[in-house]
Amino acid sequence: MLDLEQPRQPSTLGFLQHFERVLRASLQVESRMRAARQLLPRVNSQRMSFGIIQGHRHRVSTLIAAKNMQTPAACKMIVDGVPNMSVADDLAIIDQQEKLLRFTAFDATAAWQLGNLMRSRLLETNAGGTVEIDLAGQVLFACATPGATPGQADWIRRKRNTVRRFARSSYAVGRILERDGETIEARHGLTLTDYAAHGGGFPIILAGTGPVGTAIVSGLPQRDDHNLVVSALAELLAITVPTLS
Repeated sequence: MLDLEQPRQPSTLGFLQHFERVLRASLQVESRMRAARQLLPRVNSQRMSFGIIQGHRHRVSTLIAAKNMQTPAACKMIVDGVPNMSVADDLAIIDQQEKLLRFTAFDATAAWQLGNLMRSRLLETNAGGTVEIDLAGQVLFACATPGATPGQADWIRRKRNTVRRFARSSYAVGRILERDGETIEARHGLTLTDYAAHGGGFPIILAGTGPVGTAIVSGLPQRDDHNLVVSALAELLAITVPTLS
């Protein structure tokens, strides 16, 4: 069975290689357009461009480049007219989530309620996943849904370590590293065997106190893991928070 926890975000190098391929393709299109104009000067250039792109099976299409092209955060790809959310957009939303998703009290009963909400969301999507919730180092809720894999327990451990270390959601930590073009090893001296900067870990925060525990899920792509935890926390707190699309 495939482990859906494998990193889904491209590295900076991978992004730049992809961007280079897009540029090469655009140069080929431009060259063919110039040649075609010489042969068919009356052909509408816009239609010609569309035809050449379609002939190369490029589904895309517009690449908006910011001034700084050194990191993936500097660009947005627009596919089928819908821009992907940038790292900055994601971090702004996650900041709001972490400020809003705060409890006045949290105990074993709250952990049971939150855990069941998270479990229900996994079952609704027929996802084999694992959930764990701890308070002050004590595991208060743990479960696995049909199809869960043994490796998810280790992903949960590593995500929990990340949440505890940074007092932030594990997805926020990963997006910050991606924005800055760094790794958790190089920037913080932490090893991948013990830390995972991937979505799915969220701090249990008490208003006026700070982080006191964690809620972790593993089994979906990391962005979906993050959204699952956030939606369950929001439902338990009976509040509305901004979400990542």
